[in-house]
Amino acid sequence: MIEDRTIPSIYDSLADLLDYPVADWQSRCDECKELLTAESESFVSQFSLFASEAEKLSLSELQEVYTRTFDLSPVCALDIGYHLFGENYKRGVFLANLRETEAPFDLGQEHQLPDYLPVLLRLLTKLDDEELRSALIVDCMIPALEKMLKTLSEGENPYRHLIAAVNTKLKSEAGAYPATIQRAHLPILQAAAFSETNTDLF
Repeated sequence: MIEDRTIPSIYDSLADLLDYPVADWQSRCDECKELLTAESESFVSQFSLFASEAEKLSLSELQEVYTRTFDLSPVCALDIGYHLFGENYKRGVFLANLRETEAPFDLGQEHQLPDYLPVLLRLLTKLDDEELRSALIVDCMIPALEKMLKTLSEGENPYRHLIAAVNTKLKSEAGAYPATIQRAHLPILQAAAFSETNTDLF
């Protein structure tokens, strides 16, 4: 198990900021800022860019940006499985496996699909299984975020910096895992073989 105990807190805070912004949005942002001293320079830079740009917007403006970015554009949807499988039936198997994994925990998943990025970030704070954490991070979350970042880089959007920060944090944890960890056999991935565009992940 990764021993950096700041990981659960930062993942929870990032998940809160990736939810739809509401009245307490600024306090969520401030809570995340308090955790930056333990983070890498790259992560701090990316998060600070997000905070700086987002804080220039009113709440209603930020809500509009959020909706336009994540709700109206499938290429930037926060549903990770969509980026891995599209509308392929294999995504249904992936969702079913995730739902079983998430069932014991309160992750805010009751109103979201199991592959919703904030839900998965909160799930990481609950998992002690290194193989499962590695599978979620390396084979699922990072490839999806990389696809999102390609789209977000085409325009000015504060959320591109937040997605980049999440990606940086996940890559940092991924680099701490031994290369010998075997992930493809895990139930969460086994039944839902990735689409042709992702076969290199195994």
